[in-house]
Amino acid sequence: MLRNYKRSNLMPDLIAGSTAGAMMIPQGMAFGALSTLPPIVGLYISLFAPLTYFFLGTCHQISMGNLMMADVLDLYDANIKSVNSVLYSVMNSTISNTTDIDNGIISDIQTKRIDVACSVTFIVGMITILLSKLGLGFVTCFMSNSLITSFTVGVSIHVFTSQLKNGLGLKLERETGLFKLPKTWYNVCAHLTEANIATLITWILCIIIIYLVKAQINDRFKNKMKIPIPIELIMVIFGTLASYYIGLNEQYDVKIVKSIPKGIPVPKVPSLTLATDYLGDGILIAVVSYAQTVALAKTFGLMHKYEINPDQEMFACGAANVVCSLFSGYITAASVSRSVVVNGAGAKTQFQSLVACSIVLLVIVVLAPYFFHLPLCVLAAIICVNLRGMFWKLTQLNPLRRQSKTDFTVWLVTFLVAVFVDVIPGLLAGIAVSFLLIIIITQQ
Repeated sequence: MLRNYKRSNLMPDLIAGSTAGAMMIPQGMAFGALSTLPPIVGLYISLFAPLTYFFLGTCHQISMGNLMMADVLDLYDANIKSVNSVLYSVMNSTISNTTDIDNGIISDIQTKRIDVACSVTFIVGMITILLSKLGLGFVTCFMSNSLITSFTVGVSIHVFTSQLKNGLGLKLERETGLFKLPKTWYNVCAHLTEANIATLITWILCIIIIYLVKAQINDRFKNKMKIPIPIELIMVIFGTLASYYIGLNEQYDVKIVKSIPKGIPVPKVPSLTLATDYLGDGILIAVVSYAQTVALAKTFGLMHKYEINPDQEMFACGAANVVCSLFSGYITAASVSRSVVVNGAGAKTQFQSLVACSIVLLVIVVLAPYFFHLPLCVLAAIICVNLRGMFWKLTQLNPLRRQSKTDFTVWLVTFLVAVFVDVIPGLLAGIAVSFLLIIIITQQ
C-alpha cells in the first residue's frame, strides 16, 4: 500500500483519520465503561486494534473499535457471587463506580476482571488466526443477515438498559445471569424515585444536543461538509469542564470517571487458565465480531471496486484481538458508525487508521488524567445516541415479514431470546432455528 501510495490520497486520509480519531476518544471511553471495565481500557483498544488492522486488513475504510464484552464478565461475576457473596458485594461496588483506581493503580478486583477479559480475548484471537490459515473465512456465510441484524439489535437493547443506571444516577447492583434485562428494568422502575435529578438533567441534555447535531446537521448535510462536527468529543470536553467548575460530583453527587492512568501499559501474555469457563461465549462473540467486520469490508469493497479477502480479514481480526489482549484490551470489531463516517469523509487507504491511532495515542500518553471530572452520564448519552441506528432497524420488520417469512422467523426468535433471556442464548437460538428451517425447506 505504501509503495503504491498516491499523493492525492494524503489529504482525504488525513481528514478521515482525524475525524475517526476525534470520535474514538469519547466512544472508546464510553464502550470501555460499558463493558464494566475502566474507560481507559476502551482507549487502549481504540489504539491497538486500528493499528494492527492497518498492517493486516484489506478494507481501506474500516475503523476498528470496541465490542460488547460485558456478558463474559457477567459470567465471571456470577461465579464469584456463588463462591463468595461478600467479595461480590465489594466487586459490585467497584463496578458501579466504573473505575476503582488509587494513584493510577487499578484495584485487585478490577485487575482480575481485566485479566479474565484479556485471557478470553487472547485464546479467541489465536483460534481465529488458526481458522483463517485453514481457509475458514467463509463460516459467516452460515449466518444470515437477518440473524446478525436481530442479534445486534437485541444487544443494543441490553446496552441501552445498562446505561439507565448511569443516566438516572441510581445506585443499583448489576444483574447477572439469565433474564437479567427484565430484572434490571424491574429494579430501575422500583427505584425510579431515587434518581439523581442533576444526573438525569445532564444525561437528557447531552442526548438532545448530540442527537440534534448528529441527525440534523452531520447526517443531513454530510454531502456538503468535509468533516462532520465532532459533537461527542465536544460534549466530553464541555462536560468535563462543567463538572470541574460547577462541582457536579461534590455538590450534586453526580458520578464521574475519576483517575485515569496515563501512558501505555506494559504488554503481558494473560494467564490462559482464566479463560476456561468463558471460552465458548468468547468464541461466539468473536464470530459475531468477524461477521460484522467482513460484512462492512465487503460493503465498502463493492462500493469502491476493490477486492476483499475474507481469510485475510479473519486473520486481521484474530491478530487485533491478540494484540489488544496483551495491552489490557478485549475482543474488537469494526465500528459501524465510525466506518460510515470515515467512508463519508473520503478515506482512500488504511493510512487513515494510522492517523486516527496517533490522535488516540496523544490522549493516552498526555491528556488522559484531564478526564478525571468527566461525568459518567455524558458517556452514557454518547452510547445511547449511537444506538439509534440499531433501533431504527426495528422499523424494517414489517417489510421483512412480507419479503420472507423464513428470515422474519429467524429475526424474531433471535431478538426475543436475546432480549428476554440473554444475548448468547439468543445467538444460539437463532442459529438453531436457521438450521431447523433449512431442514424443513429442504424436506419440502
